[in-house]
Amino acid sequence: PANGWIKRSSSLLHYDSSGTLSGELPLGRWEEPLGGRVIVHETRGSAARGGSFAWTWEKVDGRAVLRFFGPSGRELWSEGAATAPESGEPLVLSAGGETSLLCRRSGAGLSVAVKSFVGNTLWEIGPFPILHAMELTDNGRYALLRWSEPDKSATHTFLDLEAKARKDVPSGELLLGQAAVGEDGTVRSGGKTVFSLAPKAPPAP
Repeated sequence: PANGWIKRSSSLLHYDSSGTLSGELPLGRWEEPLGGRVIVHETRGSAARGGSFAWTWEKVDGRAVLRFFGPSGRELWSEGAATAPESGEPLVLSAGGETSLLCRRSGAGLSVAVKSFVGNTLWEIGPFPILHAMELTDNGRYALLRWSEPDKSATHTFLDLEAKARKDVPSGELLLGQAAVGEDGTVRSGGKTVFSLAPKAPPAP
């Protein structure tokens, strides 16, 4: 893009409205000797496909903070309780970045917060004893969470974020315990339609 955020292998780059590089946030893991011990730094991050928004998750010496950045390059909000599910990153973005799913610590488990780009929590789901993964459709309307309880089989939770509707399906009912939700709200498993989250159209008069 002429301006905005781009992710490279080892950094997030921000370009201003003139297309000039105006900021760089390093990504990766490195060590720093300090007072006879070694401080470990680790930073993950990514950018929305459209380049308007980006985030970093910085872990230093056991402490972590997630930061969310806007089109101008400024930090819009931060979250100190952010953590990552078993598979994936602590935050997933819609294509434009206006909507995101944030994984964060909540009591003895993990919860998932639906966030707007200004940092408002629109909906919080959970807590889950074990959160395996979370997915968000490009349009930011539908989401999929996979979670479980100790010594129990997993559950797929499908969400309509706009309607704040939720449907839980035991993973054993899905082909190979896998499923995906499309931008139209259709849930498919093994190439077959399982159900749809999309609101039903009113009957014709």
